[in-house]
Amino acid sequence: MKELTLCLMLGDMAYFHSKVFHEVWGDDWNDAPLQHNAGQPYVDEGDKCVSCYVTGPFEQPFYEMDKAVSQINNQRSPGIWLRYENRYESDNTLWGAAYPGMTTHEFVRWVEERGGSVYFREVDRNYFVR
Repeated sequence: MKELTLCLMLGDMAYFHSKVFHEVWGDDWNDAPLQHNAGQPYVDEGDKCVSCYVTGPFEQPFYEMDKAVSQINNQRSPGIWLRYENRYESDNTLWGAAYPGMTTHEFVRWVEERGGSVYFREVDRNYFVR
C-alpha cells in the first residue's frame, strides 16, 4: 500500500495525501497568505487523504506563512510546514523541520521524538497504521 505524504499544514492540522505532494491541489492553494486562503486538499476518485491534529513545541515558520501552499510545495528546496527549535536544549540534533513529502510514519516519528503528539481520526488511523 502506498504511504501518504504531507501536503499541507493549516494551524495544528496536518494533511496527508496519496498523490505526490507537489501534484496535490486544493481550494485557493495559489493564493497568499495561505492561512487566510487555503482550503483542504481536493480528493479525486481513488485518492486517499487523512488529517491529524498536532500538539507540541512547534511553530509554523512566519517566513513561510505569507506564501501560497503551491509556493511551499513547489520550491526548489522544500518549504517548511512545521519547525522545532529549542534554544534551551544543549542537544540540537532534534532541531529540524517537517517538510512537504514526509510520509505519515516519518511525520509521526519526527513529532513524537520532539515531545509532541499526533491524533488521527479513528477512521483515518486504520488506513496507515501497521
